[in-house]
Amino acid sequence: MKYSQAKQGRIFVIRLEDGDIVHEEIEKFARKESIKAAALIIIGGADKGSKLVVWHIMEVILFELTESSGIRTFESQTGLKLL
Repeated sequence: MKYSQAKQGRIFVIRLEDGDIVHEEIEKFARKESIKAAALIIIGGADKGSKLVVWHIMEVILFELTESSGIRTFESQTGLKLL
């Protein structure tokens, strides 16, 4: 098991609307607000056949994480940077 500890920073409630591309809007918001790490709760639905495009309305609750002790390193088995 691996874990890290962080403190909760700001909390944002974001409303995405029909046609928004979820990851693009969240990444744009994070850059605008200088958010380096966060946890998300997403409530709503994706368009039929899509997991990225909002269908009607979706709310995102973004919890900023600060002072994280986690260090992401590249794992060749998955090809991802993980904790």
